Amino acid sequence: MKRLEQLSVAEARGLEGVVIDVDDLLLDAGALGPEVFAALHELERARLRRVVCSARPAAWGEAIQHHWPVDLTVSENGAIAHLRRAGRLERIDRYTASERGRRRAQLLSLVEQLRKRLPGLDLADDNLGRLSDVTFVAVDEALTEAAVRAAVDLG
Repeated sequence: MKRLEQLSVAEARGLEGVVIDVDDLLLDAGALGPEVFAALHELERARLRRVVCSARPAAWGEAIQHHWPVDLTVSENGAIAHLRRAGRLERIDRYTASERGRRRAQLLSLVEQLRKRLPGLDLADDNLGRLSDVTFVAVDEALTEAAVRAAVDLG
């Protein structure tokens, strides 16, 4: 993979689109600046497909797809995608809503078992917007390492 500025003119003309990460690339301190939004529109005018990929929650992916000039948004590390088709927002998910709910309930149960072992472990504030995974935070790095070991022990 090359950085865009490393492409030859012929290579750049052969591009069909770009895949873009959100954190530390599009967002500056968590905010989308006007320059980045304008650049997304420039890519659109150049007829390049724009795909946003992120570990962020599916709710973020849905909001991005609604409000940013992008063709596809992939969230939760590839578990959920959103696109507009015929003017309507469509979610792409390999599981039905009930299957997804059962899987998430199992994950939440595992997290609760971890939290009993590690009282300093807490759910991250973005979990309400997640459909397929669960994120949690630890107060220090030692606890994070302990959480990984405890999670492996549960499995």
